[in-house]
Amino acid sequence: MKLRILLILPLNGGSLIVGRHLADAVQNMPGIELDALAMQPLYDLYEKNSREIPDKAERLRKISEQLNLSALRRVAEFKPDLVLVMALAPVGPWFIDQAKHLGVVTAHWYIENFRYYPANPLVPKWQTIAPCYDYFFTIQKGEYFEALKSIGQVHCHYLPTGCNPRVHYPLRDSAAADLGFSADIAFIGSPYPNRVALFQDLHEFDLALWGPGWSEIPALQSSARGNDQWIGSQDECKILNSAKIALNIHSSLVPGHLIERADFLNPRVFTIAACGAFQLVDDPELLSEAFEPGVELAVYRDLASLKDQLRRYLVDQDQRSQMAGKAHARALAEHTYAKRMEKMLNIMNLV
Repeated sequence: MKLRILLILPLNGGSLIVGRHLADAVQNMPGIELDALAMQPLYDLYEKNSREIPDKAERLRKISEQLNLSALRRVAEFKPDLVLVMALAPVGPWFIDQAKHLGVVTAHWYIENFRYYPANPLVPKWQTIAPCYDYFFTIQKGEYFEALKSIGQVHCHYLPTGCNPRVHYPLRDSAAADLGFSADIAFIGSPYPNRVALFQDLHEFDLALWGPGWSEIPALQSSARGNDQWIGSQDECKILNSAKIALNIHSSLVPGHLIERADFLNPRVFTIAACGAFQLVDDPELLSEAFEPGVELAVYRDLASLKDQLRRYLVDQDQRSQMAGKAHARALAEHTYAKRMEKMLNIMNLV
């Protein structure tokens, strides 16, 4: 008999992208039957039907109630063994408790920085939902584990994001270059203040900045690419394959910090490797658990070392190719979303 998993997706954002990659991986795993519940279409429907309610708070309460009821109906219909909820999904403690009463194992994968707070009032804070789940998976350890245990969640486990080899893979040079994605240095992501400040100090290099918002920054307009659009997985693969160096800069919440040593790994750590691209990354704390710095990718800790390594690796194609090849092999062996699901299921004793 197959293990039945209900995956509940968030409304939008990076968690939705990771959730879709996870669903893509899991549906091809033997012994598993997956049902993925997309919440955005439900929200669109309920929001449209609730517009006649004049009070905003009451309107949001009604939408939230309907979303949670819809998720519970799917549990009752599909009868899963496991309900896995992605970060920022609009379901709360009532739904979790009701699912548990139906005999379902409940788990949450919080792939956001725990120091952020959701802007959407339909999304409960992690402090509210974390104690309700049977298992709580995170991309951070240390301080976050202590906070989770202090509110009663003792089954917290570290689980970084990963890659989806069906969409993250090496391309032949011509497959990408012909589409105009080539650049010495490529970066994909949002213009957080630390990134904006850092890129303004890299004006001597050929930069290609992909993602919404870069063209609105006067000093970086010449480097902005992609018409301020979100970058889908297909274009992401082409961009990374076309660059000599894929630069990875983790977001920072510390004002004035150009480079902060993050306590999490962003998804691009894994997608760059899976695409067979050479990665230069800002040395987050947990990096050495995933890849070997200096062997599989290059790291920097300050502006001077960043500039030095950019100059070095831009002219050392052989070294870039060797390191990227090693990182690619390790990503496929250890860091796919199928591997992440296998680890989750082992921790929860479901396999």
